Amino acid sequence: MTTKGPMWTQDQAIAYEAALDAINDVIARYSEQIAYEQGHGTGARVEWLRMRVWQARDIAKSLDIRDDVTVS
Repeated sequence: MTTKGPMWTQDQAIAYEAALDAINDVIARYSEQIAYEQGHGTGARVEWLRMRVWQARDIAKSLDIRDDVTVS
């Protein structure tokens, strides 16, 4: 039985984690804006911000650690 190495490099893992951190930062900012808008803004603005959160989550889910172009 042979042992295979990892399916990705350490650099890819670091870049992937950095991308996820950036996406989570965006989600956090949108979440802050949602909280503010719920007390001061319009329902349309809140819904737009929620849509942006879902888009960011979809992007995070679609990332492939081995896809250097998408991760960057």
